[in-house]
Amino acid sequence: MLPVSRHPPAHRDKPDAGYLWGLRCLSLALHEIWDRERKRRLDASLASLHEHATAEDRLSSLRTADIGPLQVPGGEIFLQLFGDYHASGSLSGYIST
Repeated sequence: MLPVSRHPPAHRDKPDAGYLWGLRCLSLALHEIWDRERKRRLDASLASLHEHATAEDRLSSLRTADIGPLQVPGGEIFLQLFGDYHASGSLSGYIST
């Protein structure tokens, strides 16, 4: 037996924008977590150096600690679907059904 939906789709013949919006929000949250961890690692790397470390030592330490920006192939799909990251949640792009 299928569960009864408490909030059925408003537009049954169109893609489920709420589900896609949720995936977008999850993606943004994971990007934020990645960026925070990246910054934490870089800050810890610099803090572990002694105060008289040379610029070369600092640069080497940062290169070693940096995990780089999050690379997600196809990650721009949410911009295509919803437009700007500050969009209200309405679909502004094309979705194939």
